[in-house]
Amino acid sequence: MVYLIRILKDNTSAKLIATISEDKFDRRVLRDSKKNIFRGMTSKIDAALNVSKYGIPTIIANGMKAKIIDKIFKYENVGTMIIPNIRTVKSRKQWIGMGLKTAGKLLLDDGAIDAIISKGKSLLPSGIQSIEGRFVKDNKSNVFQYPQVKSIQGD
Repeated sequence: MVYLIRILKDNTSAKLIATISEDKFDRRVLRDSKKNIFRGMTSKIDAALNVSKYGIPTIIANGMKAKIIDKIFKYENVGTMIIPNIRTVKSRKQWIGMGLKTAGKLLLDDGAIDAIISKGKSLLPSGIQSIEGRFVKDNKSNVFQYPQVKSIQGD
């Protein structure tokens, strides 16, 4: 994927980061303003890291530069390349994560959250503390931790 951005003025103190490896990059850096060296690039890098979970490499480059697409496809060092992890999300999970509209929320207890995230287990009814919305078979739902109502959908 090529992500062209608009850079109106060059920041002379900014340094080009040629590559970011998805499996070695700590996303917490994007959210920590004291350590965040990416400044306005935070949302762009975050979006590219999300795409990389599906095995898609991304190049973020200045769309205002002449012949930028040609330079990218000639492998010239004109932007930041996000290199995906070798282990990608399975196609079924891609379809669930990207293709379905959510029908509501499930609020889960700590045990259910741990079983799903840490152990890769399926959700059992006993782990559901509250349901918001109406569901039928094969509906997608957002999953939240109860009682804090903290979303665990995503990564």
